[in-house]
Amino acid sequence: MMDLQPLVALVLAALTAATALAVPVYFGNRKPGYSHLRHTISELGEVGSPVGAQVSYVGFVSIALLLWLFLVVAAQSAPGGSSEVFWMLSLVGVGYFGGAIFRCDSGAPAFGTWRNTLHNVFGALGYLGAAAAFSTLRFSSYWAPLSDVMGYAVPLVLVCLLGLSFPHGFRGLIQRVAETTIFAGVAGMGFWVYRAGA
Repeated sequence: MMDLQPLVALVLAALTAATALAVPVYFGNRKPGYSHLRHTISELGEVGSPVGAQVSYVGFVSIALLLWLFLVVAAQSAPGGSSEVFWMLSLVGVGYFGGAIFRCDSGAPAFGTWRNTLHNVFGALGYLGAAAAFSTLRFSSYWAPLSDVMGYAVPLVLVCLLGLSFPHGFRGLIQRVAETTIFAGVAGMGFWVYRAGA
């Protein structure tokens, strides 16, 4: 009987990546004055945003749940000794879920209310978790071939995190680079699980 888990992992990885792409595009087009180049994704869900509650409680939470579901299914398909990466990557979901609950202040400042501070802490945790996950791929024989590509993602995500830490006119663009890198990595891992189990 055919094992469907690798296929389900691939589908969930693709859905996660597609949702992470679609949420900011969809809601960004519905928030007046919003610029994907200048404004962060968090600013879609900021306090006072006309689409804030939908972005946070539907969009961000959906991304977190889909990612966690992918990780659970993928962990069951991957061999033992290769699952540490899933725990670290789960922090991306923690970042989205925490960011949904603790919405940022207007403009997503580095310093603001306690709620904004928690939003930033959860966001940073997500980026650091992704960088840690991608950096550990090389330590597993299962993931090692994929790490040749994903090794480049580690410094890129960390540089983007630094670039998001202070105000300038391209915060949105920098965040899109980081998010694309992270969720392309998720999709790549989903394909790897599928390929290994096919």
